[in-house]
Amino acid sequence: VVSEIQGDGLIVFWNAPDDVSHHASKACAAGLAQQHAVTLLNAEFKRLQEALQEELPQLTVRIGLHTGSVMSGNIGSENKMKFGCLGEPMKIAGILQEFCKTYGAQVICSADTYTEVELDNSGHFCRRLDLRTIKRSEEATWIYEVLGRDAPRVVCTETTYS
Repeated sequence: VVSEIQGDGLIVFWNAPDDVSHHASKACAAGLAQQHAVTLLNAEFKRLQEALQEELPQLTVRIGLHTGSVMSGNIGSENKMKFGCLGEPMKIAGILQEFCKTYGAQVICSADTYTEVELDNSGHFCRRLDLRTIKRSEEATWIYEVLGRDAPRVVCTETTYS
């Protein structure tokens, strides 16, 4: 669910209002897909730049992923209402997104998300970056760069048509 557009950023969440199986893996897959789309867009900008002989920007997207429990539901009044999430996990995802600058990464996830992804056996691979304190009152936790995903395995069978 795309909840909000804040400046040049998006607030997005999975697993609300309906349960979504393997939501952490789907979030990682969406982050990687966004990075791929930006790569293609930047290649097109470069091609246009050469054709137009004009300077065009190269875009970067930073993504922070965290898994945790939040309050979700309709927020607001009769006049203005939206469906959204509130809670510490939303803030942590924003902090992880900021860490992308520090580590030169495109997608960073928390140890909680990493653990969920590993349990899913979804084929994502991550690189452990650092042990960081994310919140003032909490102990340090590992953060990971989400790098990619194994190609899906396709099973081919022979079919006879009559």
